[in-house]
Amino acid sequence: MEYLLLFIVFGLYYVVYITSVMYAGGLKLLQLFVYLAVAILYLIPFLFISNDYNSMQNYLLILNMGVVLYAWMAIKGFWSKPLKLKIEQLTKSPTKTVSENKYEKIEALTITLEASKYKAMISLVISLIFMITMTVKAPPQLRSEFMEGNPMVWVLFFLILVIYIVIDIVLWIKRKKFAFIAIRPLFVIFWLILLQILLGFNQ
Repeated sequence: MEYLLLFIVFGLYYVVYITSVMYAGGLKLLQLFVYLAVAILYLIPFLFISNDYNSMQNYLLILNMGVVLYAWMAIKGFWSKPLKLKIEQLTKSPTKTVSENKYEKIEALTITLEASKYKAMISLVISLIFMITMTVKAPPQLRSEFMEGNPMVWVLFFLILVIYIVIDIVLWIKRKKFAFIAIRPLFVIFWLILLQILLGFNQ
């Protein structure tokens, strides 16, 4: 069951990317069938996972990784300023002619930008579903463990936050425009705090 959940959690990354591009292109119906199929698959480990300690620990750990991954994707999609600045840098050229390679890069970034809001909304919903599942399925002992959290995770995201702040400052000095990419680790830290609060209910 853990392997199936692992496949679903990380396979959803590609599903989100493809379906968000489809939404941006105007398609509406096909994605619903895709997500319905994913939901049915997701219910299998949810309903039939063994209640023994190791199985539940692995189950919650995989979901926790999913919470972080899709929270990161969500804020990256909602905060699209860095992507807009990239496009601006590529289109800001002294000559009117644009090379084929550069044109393809601009076109790819534009498609990504158009799909970003859909990717953000879908990712946020997925992350929230994983979060709620953790609060529903976690037994008291594991709930306490996940509430305490892994200190390495907090250290890692605080380090990422510091690195991103430095990158923001360097890019601001270089381009005279502030991209604020540090919002990504900042949002994930907030999201993990929210997860701990939810796990604290009904302990």
